[in-house]
Amino acid sequence: MGVILTSYFKVKGYKIPRVLLGTSPFIGAGQFGERAYLYQLMFYNKPEKIRDLMISVFEMGVRGVQLLPYHWVVSGLELALKSYDDIVIVGSILPGEVNESLERLKDLNAVAVLLHGAISDTLNESIIKYLLTKLKILFPLTGIVTHTPGRTIPWFIEKNFEFDLVLAPLNVAGIFMDIPPEKAIDLYKNVGKPIIGKKILAGGRLNPEEALTFASQSKCLDGVALGVASLEEAKETFKIALKLFNF
Repeated sequence: MGVILTSYFKVKGYKIPRVLLGTSPFIGAGQFGERAYLYQLMFYNKPEKIRDLMISVFEMGVRGVQLLPYHWVVSGLELALKSYDDIVIVGSILPGEVNESLERLKDLNAVAVLLHGAISDTLNESIIKYLLTKLKILFPLTGIVTHTPGRTIPWFIEKNFEFDLVLAPLNVAGIFMDIPPEKAIDLYKNVGKPIIGKKILAGGRLNPEEALTFASQSKCLDGVALGVASLEEAKETFKIALKLFNF
């Protein structure tokens, strides 16, 4: 069987891949527990390693990256883009590097840029309004990331902020979520905006096939962002994801 290329959903005429490569492992994010430090050793300031893994994932049919624009991750992506020029970038602006994030994502021609969860989840109305307005000027699509969907998403809806996408957690175990998965599914179905799922594998704690089957069968996600730290993880994870999110 040949390579299964990712399918897309459209927002305001722009195509977003349903399966995105997440970049949290490349920064050694805390959700990976004991492996976080190992990932830092593997990837920090090693853009060539990031490039090699990205290219392997692109070869499998993935055509999108959910980018945390730390400088070494951006460098790795820029190297990978020399081999693949059709990659859609959905970025997040970093809370401690807002201006740097905007510059890097603009240089990469990011299609969508989202407020990092560390910004969205503060519910700081003035800062959020200012940043969303700025993003709307600079990028085709804007959105929010949240780690606490049960609290944050209703607040954004109540405030009637204008944005296009939501990146939010969903997994069968309810790990890294502030509401049970069943309630999250109901919430996501009623947001009225495309939802990209994250934390699908709960930081590597869940079996990929079971986790991705649950995410697909929830019928509330338009796509998923999945981080991997090795070629073996990538082969297992993206083979399943590209098959299940092919609609």
